[in-house]
Amino acid sequence: EDVEFTYTTELADDGVDAEVASENDSAATTLSVTEQPDPANFSVSINDVNNETVAGEQQSFNVTVNNTGGKQAQQQIDFEVGGYGFNDSKTSNLTPGQQESIEFIVPTDSDQAFGAYEANVSSANDTASVDTEITVERTIANSDAAPGENVTVELSGTLGADTALTVDDQFEPNVSDSRFVSLTASGSDQGQPFFDITDETSMFIAYENANPAGEIVLEYELELPANATAGETFGFSDDSFVQAHGGTNVGIQGDNTVTVTSP
Repeated sequence: EDVEFTYTTELADDGVDAEVASENDSAATTLSVTEQPDPANFSVSINDVNNETVAGEQQSFNVTVNNTGGKQAQQQIDFEVGGYGFNDSKTSNLTPGQQESIEFIVPTDSDQAFGAYEANVSSANDTASVDTEITVERTIANSDAAPGENVTVELSGTLGADTALTVDDQFEPNVSDSRFVSLTASGSDQGQPFFDITDETSMFIAYENANPAGEIVLEYELELPANATAGETFGFSDDSFVQAHGGTNVGIQGDNTVTVTSP
């Protein structure tokens, strides 16, 4: 018959002889004991992002998953963006020391409120996050204009809550003048801003009264210098921003150049 003996080994038992004996016979073997490898450990990081867009455009996030443990394993990689209502999961199967890249494509709604959000990715062992942003969109009605002409600029986006608003749209080189035209929120005219400063390189408007949540459309005009030359361009600075009071500054994207045409 077969007889089984159970013994829990330790690393110190490596090379030790094990012997079994009866009244008539004996047998021996040498134990070989190796260290148990560490379990799988999936680290995650977010790289190569397209995380600043206007509402309605998709964003992309490249996630690197690396098995830094000692065993092969399969894990679920979860991705979500708080405030977007977006979540997705993909499966990663890696041997020890192996890594792979996983791309998550995130659609955004056309009425997603502008502001700062956070994207998060997680494995069973690790988490990582990165900021993401819905910006305000700039549209230039007449991006080709003659010297001395007015250029109409429109900023639009969705305000997530009833709140005051600050807008700072910056451009260069100097224009002759800039002037506020109108601000509507959810289709309602908000009237003149409480504070309106215009200079030759910046259009700054501050609304201290709360504007209703919903789509906002701000329109203003720039007057090109009368001595501007054909082919000269007037560009908008990446430092331009919109802020819903109490929140963070968000950028302005879209049309960003006005080209001077012949009179």
